[in-house]
Amino acid sequence: MVNRVLLWTLLLTQGFVLAVMPVGADGPAAAAQTLLVKFRPDVTEQAAAALLTAHGAIEMSRLGGRNRNVSASTYRWWTVKFAPETDISALRRALLAEPSVEAVETEQTYHVLPKSDK
Repeated sequence: MVNRVLLWTLLLTQGFVLAVMPVGADGPAAAAQTLLVKFRPDVTEQAAAALLTAHGAIEMSRLGGRNRNVSASTYRWWTVKFAPETDISALRRALLAEPSVEAVETEQTYHVLPKSDK
C-alpha cells in the first residue's frame, strides 16, 4: 500500500493524471470478475486453493507462479477469477472474514496520462 501511495504521489507531482478504473469496465460485460487475495504466511497452497474453490473461484493462480524466487510477501498473493454474476463486494467481505486471509483487493487498471496544459 505504501509503495502504491508513493508511486501515485510521484506521478502526480511530475505532472501526470492518474485514473483508476476497475478491470473490465471497458471490456465485455460478461468478463469474469477478479480479486487479489493475500493469505497469511502459514497457509499452504492446498488450503488456499480449497478455500478459494469453496468461495466459488473459477480460476486462480499464485503471483509469481511456482517461482519461489519472488519475495515472500508477493508469493502469498493470488489472482482469483469469479463468475460475472458474482457479488464481488459481498465475496470480498466473506473472504476478509476468513482467518487465513490477510488482505483482499479488487483488481484495477491504472492509466497514467500527461496533464493537459489547457
